[in-house]
Amino acid sequence: MSNYSEYALYLLEQLEVLGGIQMKRMFGGVCFTQYGLAFAIMPNEGLYFVVDELTRPQYEAYGMSCFAYDTKKSRVQVRRYFAVPEEVLADHGILLRWAKAAIQSARNTPTKASKRKAIQL
Repeated sequence: MSNYSEYALYLLEQLEVLGGIQMKRMFGGVCFTQYGLAFAIMPNEGLYFVVDELTRPQYEAYGMSCFAYDTKKSRVQVRRYFAVPEEVLADHGILLRWAKAAIQSARNTPTKASKRKAIQL
């Protein structure tokens, strides 16, 4: 029996056609990857795709916001991930196009961890 929500499993099924799609646990939610590259997160029941400078305006035009969470001291906004509009989630073809764009954005924008220099021993 799976520990993932029905909605997460449904999204995995919708995205599998892209090839190499996997889902893994992440901070109480899930992360979607293609061949190990993270391109989407689902912290609760909301899906967020990776964006870059070219794709972010499209999400903002739909009125979507970036992923954010609260700490004891402040609210942290993660502008790398934006919520996917309901209209996109409702149309399989559009969802796949946006997912492909998110995968490309993830390839084009390194994460902080990948920017770090390797330590030589």
